[in-house]
Amino acid sequence: MKKVKMFFATLFVAGAMFSAQTVTAACTPVVLDSAGLDPAWQELACAKRGEAYTAVINVKNFSSVGAINVEWLRVDSLAPVYSGGTPQAFTGLPSGLSWTMTVPAGNDPGKLLTNEDGCIEVTGTTNAARGDYRIGIYVCVKASISPTPFCGEAEELVNTIGGLIGGGGGLPNFAYYARVIEANEACPDTFVTVGINELKTVSGLNVYPNPFSSKAVISFNSVDNAKYTARLVDVMGKEVYAETLVATAGTNRFELNRNAIAGGVYFFTLSDGKATTTKRVIVE
Repeated sequence: MKKVKMFFATLFVAGAMFSAQTVTAACTPVVLDSAGLDPAWQELACAKRGEAYTAVINVKNFSSVGAINVEWLRVDSLAPVYSGGTPQAFTGLPSGLSWTMTVPAGNDPGKLLTNEDGCIEVTGTTNAARGDYRIGIYVCVKASISPTPFCGEAEELVNTIGGLIGGGGGLPNFAYYARVIEANEACPDTFVTVGINELKTVSGLNVYPNPFSSKAVISFNSVDNAKYTARLVDVMGKEVYAETLVATAGTNRFELNRNAIAGGVYFFTLSDGKATTTKRVIVE
């Protein structure tokens, strides 16, 4: 199992994965070796339109981050992401899907105490439009740096607490997505996105060979002459490669050298600063 060890950031995102309406236990928590979650969202099964769906995310709460003790984490809700008071398209849990969260017996609903394991099960049948749904995760976290809990949307909390510990700029962006695909479609390595996060100026993103050991070729088609930011991140969200690619209209090819990158599963992203497309990559 792959563990997202940097749980301080995922404390707000992963632990809150699919807001926690804690009811009768639906899944059985798995004891993870270290704080984090399993799997990363890119490895969560896709929901096929019109078919029964079940997915389980295992979560282990942190004990501390440096001198900061994490007392508890509580998942409150899963809702669309709002902008200017208006819910954004392709956000929130796709219609037809619901969730339950299992926490240790005796805990308050949705709450994991220090170093505890829990799990979230997502079930149902959706006929929502094909696409990637950005999950707005709303949580409360009690840490030793404040007498009151930090509550709000996960990504905002990452920035808030990151600023308090002086590491706001270094914390990864742990946006989480649920993917909906057609019944006759395989769950893809790339984003399904048809919503607000789609990189419309790029098509045919490919990294080959894949897996690769020493170097690979990045190829894609660009609608215009443009600059894109290329990044390679591991399953913890840690960036191991970044480069600005100057593309021309048409087919583009760039070389990606392994250098000192360790073997494992990575996600190659191409972004214009407003939208992103992603490809799963394995380094041998």
